[in-house]
Amino acid sequence: MKFKNKTDMYYTTIAFGMVVILAVFIAIIIHQSKESDSGMSIYLPVINFIAISLLILQNYFKLSYDIKNSLLICHSNFVNEIIPISRIHSVTYENKYIFGLHPATAKSGLLLTYKTNEEIFVTPKDENLFIEKLLEFNSDIQVKENHKLLT
Repeated sequence: MKFKNKTDMYYTTIAFGMVVILAVFIAIIIHQSKESDSGMSIYLPVINFIAISLLILQNYFKLSYDIKNSLLICHSNFVNEIIPISRIHSVTYENKYIFGLHPATAKSGLLLTYKTNEEIFVTPKDENLFIEKLLEFNSDIQVKENHKLLT
């Protein structure tokens, strides 16, 4: 089953803000290249800025989570994680931004603990259904008491 990611204004502001800032840098570089005689060397930073902007936007629209064949698959630009659901120990609802490289586009989401000490922060749109599907494959997963399911 495929789960779309949820997005909030925090991530949206950061993602599109970075793209706008990069666009301003591109405009400045192009403007400076017209005034100077720098030749083709000016296009390398422009290409880098465009590539970074595309990666940010692609992550915003591409992120999703699949649960199939007892595997949780997180599809993203930066992290394509495959986690056996049998290795997941706990799911905790988090209402704060978790810093780091993770497949999430919102401040609030689910912190999954798996293997011995590894964690991944995910932000499926329908958190309750997501947890129910995980529990279908592994009924030993502990859902922490502060999760919305239990309120």
